[in-house]
Amino acid sequence: MTMKHPHGSHPAHSHGMTQPLGTGHRPLALIAWETTRACTLSCAHCRAAAQECRDPEELSTQEGIKLLQEAASAGPHVIAILSGGEPLLRPDLEELIAAGTAARMTVVISGNDGLLLTDQRIASLKKAGAKRFSFSIHSDQES
Repeated sequence: MTMKHPHGSHPAHSHGMTQPLGTGHRPLALIAWETTRACTLSCAHCRAAAQECRDPEELSTQEGIKLLQEAASAGPHVIAILSGGEPLLRPDLEELIAAGTAARMTVVISGNDGLLLTDQRIASLKKAGAKRFSFSIHSDQES
């Protein structure tokens, strides 16, 4: 959606703002997708409203693949951050990574603490095309 400036010019031109997606000169560079609310933790600071089980309304595998393909078409060299909750709880995570990689995205995973990363899972994520993995450091102590 583009809003017109009261004086007739586009506000992005007069205030240095970037153009709306798909209409400007800067292509999409980064997409962060909270792939699931399921999580092994229940942190008070969590912005993902994490819960023990996957939400039945989260995107399906095919919907997620379509999302990644559409995002990749918005610009070259798009980075896709797949986060959560805990994205490692999605049984289709490798399929999503492979789809993003096939769409020429750089796919990275942002998990909650890395405890679900076994040697086998790391190899599987790497084979699917994941380029990086980040995780948070958590404490149960209050400051």
